[in-house]
Amino acid sequence: MLKTIAAQSVDTRLLIEHLLAATEQATAIGKLLPYASLTAVISRDVQDEASWVLRSALHRIEADYDVVFGPIRGVGIKLLDDHEIIGTAGMSLTKSRRAAKRGRERLHRVKDFKALSQDEKILHNSFVSLLGAIESLGKSRSVARVEGAVRQTLAVLPIARTLALFTSEPKS
Repeated sequence: MLKTIAAQSVDTRLLIEHLLAATEQATAIGKLLPYASLTAVISRDVQDEASWVLRSALHRIEADYDVVFGPIRGVGIKLLDDHEIIGTAGMSLTKSRRAAKRGRERLHRVKDFKALSQDEKILHNSFVSLLGAIESLGKSRSVARVEGAVRQTLAVLPIARTLALFTSEPKS
C-alpha cells in the first residue's frame, strides 16, 4: 500500500523519537536496537520496504542531535562510541574512492570523444582528472601520508596543506 508523503514523514518522526529515547539512558553507548523493534515502531520492515525511513531517521538524528548509529548486518543498529565513530571514516573514504573509480571508468566509456563539443570535452577531462585525484587520495598510502603530517601538528590540516602533501615529493 502506498503512503502519502505526510504519512511517510510521520514514520520517520516516530523512528527519530524512538532512537532519541534509546540514547537518553546513561548506558546507551553500545546499545543495540534490533531491526525487529524498529520495524514494530512503524509497522513496516526497516530492512526492506521502509529501509529508506530508517536511513532518513538516522541522517536526521546525526545532523540534528550529533548521535551516530552504525549497522550490525542482519541484526540491528548500535549507538556508536567515539572510537567507533572514528572507525567509520575509513569506510566513508573507501566508499568515496570506489565511487570515484566507477565514475572515472564510466567516463572512459565515451565512444566518440572527438564528436563531443569543446565544452563537453573540457567537462569530461575535468571530471576524469578530479575523479582520478579522489581515487588516488583515498588509497591507504595517501592516508598514511596525511597521518604523518597530522602526527607532527596534532591538528586538522587546512585543505591547501593537505593537497600540498601530494604536489611534491615528501622530504626525508
